Amino acid sequence: MKARVLIISMCFLLICETTTAQSSNFIYATIAPQDAAILASDHPSEIEIIGTNDFHTAVYISEAAVSYLQEIRQSIGPGYVYRQSREDALAAIQEWPLKITSTYNFTISQQDLVNLAIDLVDPINIEDHIILLENYGTRFHTKESATQSAIDLRDMWEDMAFTAGRDDIKVELFEHTSSPMPSVIMSVPGSDEPDEIVIIGAHLDSTVPPNNGLAPGADDNASGVATITEVARILFEINYVPAKTIEFMAYSAEEVGLIGSAEIASSYREKDKNVIAYVNFDMTNYKGSTKDVYLMTDSYNSSNLNSFLMELMDYYNSTGEHQIEYSTTICNYGCSDNYSWSEAGYEAAFPFEAKLDESNPNIHTINDTYSFMGNSLHAAKFAKLGLQFIIEAAKSTPSNLPHYYIQPPISIYSKNNQIHYSIDSSIIERINIYDLTGRRVKSHISNSNKGVISIGRGFYLIEIITENNIRIIEKVIIQ
Repeated sequence: MKARVLIISMCFLLICETTTAQSSNFIYATIAPQDAAILASDHPSEIEIIGTNDFHTAVYISEAAVSYLQEIRQSIGPGYVYRQSREDALAAIQEWPLKITSTYNFTISQQDLVNLAIDLVDPINIEDHIILLENYGTRFHTKESATQSAIDLRDMWEDMAFTAGRDDIKVELFEHTSSPMPSVIMSVPGSDEPDEIVIIGAHLDSTVPPNNGLAPGADDNASGVATITEVARILFEINYVPAKTIEFMAYSAEEVGLIGSAEIASSYREKDKNVIAYVNFDMTNYKGSTKDVYLMTDSYNSSNLNSFLMELMDYYNSTGEHQIEYSTTICNYGCSDNYSWSEAGYEAAFPFEAKLDESNPNIHTINDTYSFMGNSLHAAKFAKLGLQFIIEAAKSTPSNLPHYYIQPPISIYSKNNQIHYSIDSSIIERINIYDLTGRRVKSHISNSNKGVISIGRGFYLIEIITENNIRIIEKVIIQ
């Protein structure tokens, strides 16, 4: 009798443990109805359909079924949207179709500033940043290296703002409920209409299933993060002060159901923030098609915002050294973070590197490296588009811009491990010295029109900031 009771008890424990293990590997999500039907037919034990409409289906789905989903569908992203609970999944399908709260009347009026900005795009900066992010090894959202990459990006953006002398800029980590990896948000307040917000974003995480131990994610999506960082660098270099607030976002956990962007976009909607436009940069550096930029035209993308991006490229990029040729493609359900902003009721668009079926074949593998792409000229075109979008959508405060254009005569030379500098008709307040990685190696308070700084051998970028907030960048070699 005791043996029988023991056997029954052991069986009960085994059943409980199996059920618990299975439950821990299931998530709530929404997916496309056709994908749900295929999974329910081919893998019925791996999916429970809990509700549906014409656009998407609420499911309780296993991690194995998620893998099957990514095999049967054509997309660059997860193909599903993670939901925190059964109630959230059902609410998502009940609220569809969403209505965009408003469509904005975009105009083109900032020609001088845009032309100045796009001339400054440097593919080498994008290359360096892609390689920097690739070298984390993996940025899968549960890995410590992913969290560190977000912290380091926050620090990089803060240093960029500090170097530009911009104490109006705020950079912060956005902590998530459903991921240990934070997102990064940089905000530049608008001078005239601060309650209107223009956003560009890119996901920071990477993935190579099943274990994600090595997930370099160079194109997907170090390229997007590097692209928006180059946009920010140039805006700071020209001392751009937007009329509307602009924000730069680097998201956590896109690869596992758009978690980072979904939580942020939802919080913005709950706070009734007035986001007039969002543009997504996810994979910008693989030219797999004849055109340069492909705008996603899935139903959840804003046709109004897509039209504006086309107008920008027609106006600024039709010919010459900044030429960009464009077309359209689709990326299907839940393919990237633009979906999150559309679901929250905002206008969103997604310019992409190629036709969907001609995009980078190495994403989500250990071969998604910078060496496969070879250069960053393709991503540079997306940086130009990002600059055009930000400046024309957020407009500018002209009175804050002239400092960039006026450069007084300056002399800089090196001798005996020293940098000698002098400037006419002005006082130099501060000098920042950077090495080739962009790391600030020395900051010098001058308050004079000339001086000497001792430094070791190397190649340096010297940033000189005058009392009138004029910024001058020079290169110096100490031999």
